[in-house]
Amino acid sequence: MHNHTGKQSAGVVIAATLFILALLLALVLLSVRGGQRDVIQLPEDLGAADGELSLSDVEEPFLQLDADNVQMALGTLSRSTAYHQVLSVSTVWDQKVATQTVQLWRSGSCLRAQLSVGSDTKHLLTDGTTVWIWYDTDGTVRSLTMDATVSFDDLLGIPTYETLLAVPESQILDAGFVTFDETQSHDCLYIAAQEGEQEVRYWVDVDAQLLYRADALEGDTPVYQLRQTSCQLLTPEDTSLQEMFQLPDGIQILPSEE
Repeated sequence: MHNHTGKQSAGVVIAATLFILALLLALVLLSVRGGQRDVIQLPEDLGAADGELSLSDVEEPFLQLDADNVQMALGTLSRSTAYHQVLSVSTVWDQKVATQTVQLWRSGSCLRAQLSVGSDTKHLLTDGTTVWIWYDTDGTVRSLTMDATVSFDDLLGIPTYETLLAVPESQILDAGFVTFDETQSHDCLYIAAQEGEQEVRYWVDVDAQLLYRADALEGDTPVYQLRQTSCQLLTPEDTSLQEMFQLPDGIQILPSEE
């Protein structure tokens, strides 16, 4: 009889302990959920049905970045030195949309770009000093020497977030830190600025430190849209990268000596 009573007491203690642990876990979960922010949903991306550009879906900024300090934060970023990035770029004019796929490979000062519109593909390759250009439809390789007035980005015609460092503070419209929760989470620095007649909006992935999204609007009309569709961070020694820095005749392009 005494032994049975002892087992009951032990059972009560174990049950009480489990109850307390469950209660503590519930309080933690409630605290975490209570700290989450609501998501602001902007209009959907480029629609296949109507062929019109629209604004980005973004979450509400949760860090205190504004026009006073966003350029300082932007200045701390530096693009990854080895990667393969794929972008979808859409431009609209006369109510027509043109979309191209852009693939970028980088290993140090060597950069390779492949711009595809339909079956037409243009290739650009640089070692940091010389740029080689050719098309799939024409194997002729043309080269030009780069100088301080023209960058590889200029030749691609793709916006770069570094240009926002020179924008007067009075032209910065909005800034913040946002998270895209898509196939994987992307924490981005967001900045909107007025450039002439256009409002430009950039989202920069703070992990890869690459441009993740970009919009340009004239009034309320989107005229340009850039979306990263994939990005793989690599190392300069990666063999898949080394294979990309070749001319059509197989000549390997090496980084220029600084």
